[in-house]
Amino acid sequence: MITKHDLHELGTNLSQDIKQSELLLQAKMSENKAQMVRWVVGVGMLQITLITALLLRLLPG
Repeated sequence: MITKHDLHELGTNLSQDIKQSELLLQAKMSENKAQMVRWVVGVGMLQITLITALLLRLLPG
């Protein structure tokens, strides 16, 4: 038979598990955000380089 104390303990354990999961998720999201910024900057630089190369190739001289 489950008592009120057992239910309270279970609820407390679940709350702790949820809090730990939230903290882990926030850390992973921060890491992914940093990686996304690196990718966007890298792709932007590549795009600028390609456009510059094409323009230099098309210009006479």
